[in-house]
Amino acid sequence: KQIEEAKSLSNSTPDSSININKEEVKVVAKEPTKEDKINKLLEDSRKNLPQKIDEITTCTDIFYKNDMIVYNYSVNMDVSAFSKDELALLQSHIKTEACLPIYKEKCPEIAPVFINDGTNVKIQYIDKNGKEISYCELNKTTCQ
Repeated sequence: KQIEEAKSLSNSTPDSSININKEEVKVVAKEPTKEDKINKLLEDSRKNLPQKIDEITTCTDIFYKNDMIVYNYSVNMDVSAFSKDELALLQSHIKTEACLPIYKEKCPEIAPVFINDGTNVKIQYIDKNGKEISYCELNKTTCQ
């Protein structure tokens, strides 16, 4: 009897052997990943770019890579002609005059949403030739 049933199934068309009630079929949406959510947020933020920060600094891009949200700040200067001491002084100035206030202002709002969830935030300062001058990184250490 089982052989006859098997022969019957093998001779039937796929539609006649499977009976699906179309009203019972549920479409399950894929739950957005952390990366999907962050990229959507950044996509909305990119609509406001470029955004002038001060006389020589403009935020030109925001992206997400390797559990880090990165803000690109273009600085209208060429550091290739700077001596090592001049570049070190500029980098120190960025750390004290830009990064420290950013940590103080932004950590309370960013830490609970991103940093505590494993996503750090980096603001990188790039000269007009594309060379990184310095950066501020908001992470568990800097946002203590």
